[in-house]
Amino acid sequence: MDGSPALRKLLFCLRFAAVAWVALLLAQPASATQHASLVVLTLDDCRFCARLMAEQIVPLKRGPAKSWLKILTTDLRGNRLITLAGGKRTSGAELARLANSKVAPTVVFLDAAGNFAAPPLIGYSSPDFYGAYLDERLQTLAHTGGRHPGGSSTIKINKEEGK
Repeated sequence: MDGSPALRKLLFCLRFAAVAWVALLLAQPASATQHASLVVLTLDDCRFCARLMAEQIVPLKRGPAKSWLKILTTDLRGNRLITLAGGKRTSGAELARLANSKVAPTVVFLDAAGNFAAPPLIGYSSPDFYGAYLDERLQTLAHTGGRHPGGSSTIKINKEEGK
């Protein structure tokens, strides 16, 4: 090496880029390699669905979660199959049935195996508290590797819950 200023500057930049890249990898949530899924179940002409997408989901797609979270949108009553992050295929109607929801929008949070990893968010009227509820569920996915903090990778959703 001739030690020229240009070469030293290039080596410094390469070293800095390598350190920054490693730091970025280490900062990823535990589920970065597992890829959880967030599925928004909507209906045509649903104004609350449109607001949810514009106020919560579109900004989420542009944020840091996009590196580990697969965000999908499908019809609440539809039978069209979608492919979740882990490769499992399901439909909006099946997810709505499992979440015990007939309300649009419904947002479900799934681990890499396609199991419910956090309680669904059902309905949308205002961004006021919804963002906090959404963040809470995303933190569950990010920091538990898509597993619910109770230790089970699946939350059993049934009609008796909440009564």
